[in-house]
Amino acid sequence: MTVYAGVDSILQVTIAASLTTIAGIRDIEFDPGEVELMEIDDLASDYVDRAPTGRAGGGTVTAECFWDPANAQMQALHTLWNTPAEEDFSITWSTTTESIAFKGILTKIPISATRTDPITTALEVAVSQRPVLNES
Repeated sequence: MTVYAGVDSILQVTIAASLTTIAGIRDIEFDPGEVELMEIDDLASDYVDRAPTGRAGGGTVTAECFWDPANAQMQALHTLWNTPAEEDFSITWSTTTESIAFKGILTKIPISATRTDPITTALEVAVSQRPVLNES
């Protein structure tokens, strides 16, 4: 099994009709959502079996990055916050060719400043359509 480091992972968002890398990403977390289950039982059952419904939802992507209000990508993210819309996003993991494309809606863009650290923002994107994970 190959082990990959998280360094060089990138998050991209569609800006002016092309996927553009968001600069200054410090970390990325991708949660594709949860597979929905249903209970299968009846009055004679002594155990409640569970089976997948075929649906999934509730996915999120979070990413911490340096906040630079003059940066074009950050300005585009501010626009997505001011006027929420579904956009195309993509994550490429480390130095691999593994990428996950997904539709998402920017839901949070909090800005944090402390005395000795750079100003950062912790983006949160709601995954709005079921992503397809690589099966190869």
